[in-house]
Amino acid sequence: MLHRDAPPQAPNGWLLMAWMGAWRALRSGAALALFSAAGLTGCISAQSYKNTMSEQITHMPARAPIDANVGLEVHHELAPRMRSLWKSWLNGDREIANYELAVTELLREEVVSGRLFSGTFLGGATTSDLIVSVASAEDKDDDNYWVLVTLTVMNPKTRAPLATYRRQQVTATSMFSHKPLQVIPRLVASIGEEMRPQVPRLVAAVRQGEISEVAKACEQGGDLPTRLRGCTELIARAAATGRTDLQATAYVDRASAYLQTRDLDRASADVDQALRLDSRQIWAHYYRGRIAESRRQYERAARDFDATASLIEASVAAKPDARLRDSGVSIRDRAREMEARAGMEQKWVEYLKAIQTSQEYENWSAPPYDLYRQSQR
Repeated sequence: MLHRDAPPQAPNGWLLMAWMGAWRALRSGAALALFSAAGLTGCISAQSYKNTMSEQITHMPARAPIDANVGLEVHHELAPRMRSLWKSWLNGDREIANYELAVTELLREEVVSGRLFSGTFLGGATTSDLIVSVASAEDKDDDNYWVLVTLTVMNPKTRAPLATYRRQQVTATSMFSHKPLQVIPRLVASIGEEMRPQVPRLVAAVRQGEISEVAKACEQGGDLPTRLRGCTELIARAAATGRTDLQATAYVDRASAYLQTRDLDRASADVDQALRLDSRQIWAHYYRGRIAESRRQYERAARDFDATASLIEASVAAKPDARLRDSGVSIRDRAREMEARAGMEQKWVEYLKAIQTSQEYENWSAPPYDLYRQSQR
């Protein structure tokens, strides 16, 4: 009596090759279609397997797609015990690889055409919301054949795993009735329903991680171009997610970078944007004072430094912070310094006006007060 996993006894002689080809075709469910390919070439191609098994696949149930754009990766394999069984039937590594490739392609096509997700890109697309890796395997023991499906959700930038889901199901007690593609799509769909309510959280985690990396580049970029790029990207990302507090901070950080390049106009525009988003943004007032100081607008600088110090005092009163408190004291002192400079500047202006009025400025290239006004523009 034959064991259920063993092929019938093949005749001897010249019929052996054709017999084994027929047996391999019978095992895959299409004896007539594959008899010629296997018997004459000795190897069943991946396309032949696909043609045979495409009619066996059970399509995923129609449901609303999960709202996410994913980079899809699919891989199917035979577990070691199944691989050994195949080889005992005189299948080589090439045939096994062709079979695994055929199942992989059919499953990938099913996930895409079944619209499990609202957008699907093949491969690990770094521009997607998530990467979804679907790994399926066929295995057996002495009593049953089964399939195992593992779906891993990953960060598209770092490929760090965010969540893993698994399903396993017995398919048959005999290889003749083992049809994995009638089971795997249903398991994938079942996993999809489990992960559906968790997808917004997973996408948010990815975006928060991306924002953190961009924020780091904005705050601590190694050079000014890197900082400027990081802050510009952070402004856009914060705006897209409604994070006005983060957006205001990014404008301030970019203003700081512009100030280092002496691009006072752009620095001033960014500070104004930050204050429109958050009128109590401490460091927006501070950098507006720095910009005014660079323009020798000392009275305005004094007002902004005083406003900064007052906001710091209010913050420290609500949440004690010794370093921030010391910064507030230092900035208040700077406001007094600006007032002193403003007084000296006023005296200088009066002196220049007097010289220009008396027309005693032979050693000047132009009327002195006019030169001063030009320098303030």
